[in-house]
Amino acid sequence: MDLHPVLLAGGQASGLYPLNEAYPKALLPVGNKPLLYYPLRLLEKNNFKEVTVIVNSRDLKSIKQSLDEYPRLASSDIEFNTFEVHDSDETGSAVALSALKASGRIKSDLLVLSCDVLSTVSLIQLWEKHVTLRSAVSLLLVKPLPSNNSDERQKTSTPAFGKRERERKEYYSYIM
Repeated sequence: MDLHPVLLAGGQASGLYPLNEAYPKALLPVGNKPLLYYPLRLLEKNNFKEVTVIVNSRDLKSIKQSLDEYPRLASSDIEFNTFEVHDSDETGSAVALSALKASGRIKSDLLVLSCDVLSTVSLIQLWEKHVTLRSAVSLLLVKPLPSNNSDERQKTSTPAFGKRERERKEYYSYIM
């Protein structure tokens, strides 16, 4: 499989204020672990051995430190490469990915994950479907949970990735 995972960990998470005052979004603690540990674990479970983490210059030092601690905490041998993007108003995910591709560091197709992905979906299965359909882009989407009505939320509180595989397939969306 010629696929290189890229983890987007450079977002500011301005909507999470005041939580993001002390930590970058990728390092916000969730279940006693930094948020970025969860997509890293997902990549490992799908047999990826290397990942490039895109991070902004402001958070580079703290995210590198967390990545250095990850193998010890997760009993992992995954390799990390960081790619620094400099803070500016024009820096977004598309600009960061274009800069990474232009750097020549990536020679294969990309699997792009956000640092806030909490899922157990089979990335290999998604990739195989992508190849089979000869898609240019594949997206994994889930139905959002209702936001205001607590009665409706209780009825639909199971996220899509927690459903059985048969039911989960309806959430794959392919663009050819």
